[in-house]
Amino acid sequence: MLYLIIYYYGLRANEVSMLDTTDFLHNPKRPEWDNFGGIIVRFGKASGGSPPKRRTVWTISETSVEYLRWYLENIRPLFGFDESKSLFLTERGCRMNPKTITQNFKEHLKCAGLPHENYSTHCLWHSYISHLSEDLEISPRFIQEQVGHTYLATTQIYTHLSDTFVSKQLTNVIDRQVGEILTEGM
Repeated sequence: MLYLIIYYYGLRANEVSMLDTTDFLHNPKRPEWDNFGGIIVRFGKASGGSPPKRRTVWTISETSVEYLRWYLENIRPLFGFDESKSLFLTERGCRMNPKTITQNFKEHLKCAGLPHENYSTHCLWHSYISHLSEDLEISPRFIQEQVGHTYLATTQIYTHLSDTFVSKQLTNVIDRQVGEILTEGM
């Protein structure tokens, strides 16, 4: 569940570790999602010696809402630490720390027989940015704000477009140009 939330909201390990059960907000454009319309990231990545940046990350997936509801209703109560506001807890009721989140991620990859030495939860963050970038209906500015970057150029560093996407876009450009040439020649 933890890693799905990292991916579905484009969060860094330290950001997800600091989430509380009260960090969700209502999006009036999606009332059916109740209070899962977005997440308030209170401890976003700081820059230049400044304090952590606060930002809102809007929910863009119905699936993430379903997973959050299921987790909060069925799994989180099993920990038995109702007084804790931490969204993700250890078996002792403490807030999970970013290092543990990353170590566990690597262990899950290893157990699944996948490469793990050079991977971390940051790969999920890269995937989030890349997948949103491949959706041509989503503005690059929206993606930039979702991940908390000051500059769009920074967001583009983390964008890795798939070969299939690049090939499809190239075909579309060529088809459009050929169509324009043929239209002009008639």
